Amino acid sequence: MKIIKRFFAVLVALTFMLGLFSTNYNVHADTQKDGYNITISNVAVSPNPVNVGALASLKFDFSVYTLAQNAMKVGDTVTLSTNIGSMFGNLPITDLPLLAPNGEQIATATITETEIKLTVISEFPTDKNFFSGSVYTGGRLKALENGAAVGAPVTKQLTIEDSNTNVTFNVPNPAPSTGTGGGTPDPSARTINNRMLEKQGWTSGYDTAHIKLISNQISSLRLFNTYNTIDSSFGTYTEQTNLMVVDKIPHDGVIDESTVTFTAVRYNWMEVPAAGNAHYAQATPGTVMPIESGSNWIPVKQYFTQIYQSGSDTYDSFYAKVKAQKLSYGIFRDPATGGDTFIANMSNDSLKYTNLEPNLAGIAKIKDIYGVNGPSNGNIVTFFAEFDTHYPTITGLESVTNTGEVKSDQGSDTASVSYTIDKANGTASVAAGTVIVKLVDGNDDTTLIPNAEFKIQRKINNTWVDYFIRGRKASATTNASGIATFSGLSIGDYRLVQVNSQGNYTFNNNEFKPNTAYGTAGTLGATTGEFSITSSTQPGFATIVPNYLSVSKKITGSKEYVDQDENEISIPENTFKTVLAQLPGENYDGVTMPTTLKANVQVSPLGKGFFEFEEIKFTKPGTFKFSVKEDVTNPIEGVTYDTSEKTVTITVTKANGELKAEVDSEPSFKNVFNYTYANFKVKKTLTGDTPTNAGEFKFELTAVSTTANVAEVPMPVGSNADKKEISVNGAGNVEFGQIQYEAVGKYVYKVVEVNTNLANYTYDQTEYTVTVDVTTDADNKLVSTYEIKKGTEVVTDIEFTNKYETPVAPVAPVTPASPKTGDSTTNMMLMFGMLAVSAALMLVAAGYKKQLR
Repeated sequence: MKIIKRFFAVLVALTFMLGLFSTNYNVHADTQKDGYNITISNVAVSPNPVNVGALASLKFDFSVYTLAQNAMKVGDTVTLSTNIGSMFGNLPITDLPLLAPNGEQIATATITETEIKLTVISEFPTDKNFFSGSVYTGGRLKALENGAAVGAPVTKQLTIEDSNTNVTFNVPNPAPSTGTGGGTPDPSARTINNRMLEKQGWTSGYDTAHIKLISNQISSLRLFNTYNTIDSSFGTYTEQTNLMVVDKIPHDGVIDESTVTFTAVRYNWMEVPAAGNAHYAQATPGTVMPIESGSNWIPVKQYFTQIYQSGSDTYDSFYAKVKAQKLSYGIFRDPATGGDTFIANMSNDSLKYTNLEPNLAGIAKIKDIYGVNGPSNGNIVTFFAEFDTHYPTITGLESVTNTGEVKSDQGSDTASVSYTIDKANGTASVAAGTVIVKLVDGNDDTTLIPNAEFKIQRKINNTWVDYFIRGRKASATTNASGIATFSGLSIGDYRLVQVNSQGNYTFNNNEFKPNTAYGTAGTLGATTGEFSITSSTQPGFATIVPNYLSVSKKITGSKEYVDQDENEISIPENTFKTVLAQLPGENYDGVTMPTTLKANVQVSPLGKGFFEFEEIKFTKPGTFKFSVKEDVTNPIEGVTYDTSEKTVTITVTKANGELKAEVDSEPSFKNVFNYTYANFKVKKTLTGDTPTNAGEFKFELTAVSTTANVAEVPMPVGSNADKKEISVNGAGNVEFGQIQYEAVGKYVYKVVEVNTNLANYTYDQTEYTVTVDVTTDADNKLVSTYEIKKGTEVVTDIEFTNKYETPVAPVAPVTPASPKTGDSTTNMMLMFGMLAVSAALMLVAAGYKKQLR
């Protein structure tokens, strides 16, 4: 079961180490509490083993996500149980910054004896239900006795939730008494400075000055003077509370964060000879005084906590953060100038001389000075802070005066040092973790551009995100010398991004030139601005970024649209386009063409349209020629295009720090639309007799259908909807009238004769189908032909034939003569005839019956 549980723990830890902005996988944490899945891993104490009374640091990784999958919000707190208070003192520790992988502070940690609280702050992303990172205390935990004794170390288990690590506690062997020790007595020796601050500085390389701040020598002197009055003017020891050291680097200089070191000073001592000391008449022979020679300088940066600047910090708020934490330091970067200020809190009530040199406790002459029973309770009172500074704004030879100050609740002091920065000759070295940007006018490469913003982005999980240095967004603004500097970058993949520029300057983030004035680890990607830092000692980078003054100009023109008779035609929407192009062989350096090189002719009801191309951007003076012509890629059928190519010249000049552009002409084009026409003729033919008066005959034309892209089938003038009637008197020819066509396609019509019921005429019932075929010729003009069909037969004419018959005059009826009375001859003949017919019918019927049998 334990194996399975540890497997899941490792799986979760590996998953969440991808960072705050990685994908939220469905994992199982070691601990589920308060609505969270919690994984703690890589718990470590350094140094380990640790001497009892010495300072140590704690570091561990954490991953947290909500069980309900709801987003975390500002103020949410994750509480981790721990037993750290049973092994270490100097608790609580508050406001430890927790940083995202891109350097942005997203939470804080507070460590008490039994709990570690992680609290989400305002910079935390609003849509995330998880976060991960590391907690690191720095050398602030004081190792308790934990039952250890000389020669008998004790190992105890430090736990944080379900994770743990073993810590071994040692008690060092006491140093044997060595007598007075110290330096050889000298009656003319001088003691150390009676100052709260001493400052040293010297040029250590091209563009680099090394600064040393020696804080609180006066307290080291007073440790001795309390027991051995060397000179009563020195005074006795008084603790310097809230001891703050500040060094604002002049000329907007920057601090190489990787070079910051701290040293604890344990001054050597010298016994006052029997004859006394010529400089200190009050010094009693046999007592000791501090001296510089043979002193011990012990590195103690691990005991100092670095405070990071957040994006919202002002100088005052950042200063207050450092002041609130003893043995801490930070570097404040002025958002306006980019210059750095070093701030350190050298107040100390935990780090003792015997933590670093246990044998001091056995030296009789000084154990009551440096020991736990001494005036400072054995706490170290004097520290050195050292770091390298760089001066990107200095371009030649310049003397620099650097003034530092120290201030406590008990007193204050200042100290200055001067040195020379010489950039007139040689090649500068860029400090590790630093990028120096020089912004210039790309037209002359010498004009410097101030007030332009740059930022650093870092690639995390193959995504570029804004980077944060010391909890503050890594952005810098160029100063009056066109310089912007970034420092404090750690190992990783980065890119430089310009955010804005001054005035009419333009930038594209695709041109990064080497700055040969510096010796660097290389240059940025020439077109990407990308660079990589692979080690903490790798020199930094320097680049020149050109920006260009810009001016934009549009080319405009006009369009005339008429028919073949010069009548203006309305220009419909998206009908005509013009094309902009560069001319072969011409120089277009500094010219940015518009993304769209075509322009639509605007809708116009008057036959006169206008077009306007998008802006052409110019960053350099010059004369630039452009071609403008009509787009005939998809010609409109029936239109005769203007095939000429117009040349437009734009002249760009520079005056008074600005570019101006003038256009020499506005190109114009004329298009002609060529209609085509058709007219159907009807022929009337009369046959038969000749009428006395010619009658009126009517014919009807009906629109049937079309394949053309038109709203309706065109008809001749005088039509009523889709029909038109014409007439002719008697025989002859008549036309329906011209039909105007403006689109390619087939048009079908029906032609019939209208039966008007003229007397004595026979009407022609024929129905003709006429199909007009509109196409274009070699010149893109519309042409038309038509075909006539009589039923399925193709004929050449539409002809209707009517026959006229002269009516016959009516004949008067003849009245038969009436028979005379008594004349029966006619009647007798009728009777005999009827008898004969009857007999014949009877014979036929008899024969039919016989056949049926």
